[in-house]
Amino acid sequence: MKQLIKSCRILTVVSALAATTALAQINTFACDENGHGTFNGVALVGGLVAVDPSGGVTGSVLIYTLPAAAPTLTIGDVLLSATVAGNTNLSDVVRFWENHQVIFYSDREAGAADPALADSGLPALLLSNQAQLLETGQEGNNGASYLALLGQPGWDGGPNGTQYRIISDVPEPGTLLLASLGGGMLLVLKWRRQTKPY
Repeated sequence: MKQLIKSCRILTVVSALAATTALAQINTFACDENGHGTFNGVALVGGLVAVDPSGGVTGSVLIYTLPAAAPTLTIGDVLLSATVAGNTNLSDVVRFWENHQVIFYSDREAGAADPALADSGLPALLLSNQAQLLETGQEGNNGASYLALLGQPGWDGGPNGTQYRIISDVPEPGTLLLASLGGGMLLVLKWRRQTKPY
């Protein structure tokens, strides 16, 4: 009898821990303006579709489709603003839409030689359910983190919310290459000075 009671207590504790872990889980989604993303750590690729299903813009838009097993998202817009030269301007809109779709809109940069996939322009009309974020980081490599809670755009019904990392500007390969080459040259010069006989 004592063994049965002990087994029941252990089963109760294990069940409580499992339930607590399940409740504590939070879905995480990261995306950038070039179709690179993750959902709970698994790669998720966004792609261009010819027609915006939400009617935000005319023409193609970048859409991420979360896995079918993912909970339904609360429809709405997350507005990202950037401060440039003292002015704060709307630069990106991430729209949570029907059928597990996340639409990434970005303002068109004048004269950009290689525009990002999301550079379709901003929607003419915004949805009434909104969250506003200020981008952080240096221009060319900035974005925002966002925890969607009950009723906010992108909330998936989880009691602890839904975590998003939205990357607005992705460094261009040329910028990364130049920075890497510059850093490499500095290391070589430092090494040469240290090994130089005096």
